[in-house]
Amino acid sequence: MNTYLYSFTVEPILKDWWDSRRNEKVRIQAENLKAANEKFLAVLEDEYCFEISKTAKKNPSKMYTEYKDGSSKWTGLIWKASTEIDFDREWKKRFANIWTEISILNNPFEA
Repeated sequence: MNTYLYSFTVEPILKDWWDSRRNEKVRIQAENLKAANEKFLAVLEDEYCFEISKTAKKNPSKMYTEYKDGSSKWTGLIWKASTEIDFDREWKKRFANIWTEISILNNPFEA
């Protein structure tokens, strides 16, 4: 069993709303990355009220970190999500990208 640390930021696609969640952290216990991703997406849906479509769950975009020497490393995933926002008593669906950096914690006292 591994411990995965998901550090995510919500980036609204339309700029008519905002979300203050930056570098939120969620720890997930799972046997592998696929199982950890499924648990993380359930947390986004249950605790943060984001809906992730079946297509988005199957096909997230990869997130890379680029280094000064020109190399890059795969560090996470970007999921497209939707949520309902209250605009003066009228609920409207809005979309966001959820930028997620994923780390495997070897030491339970890390992060």
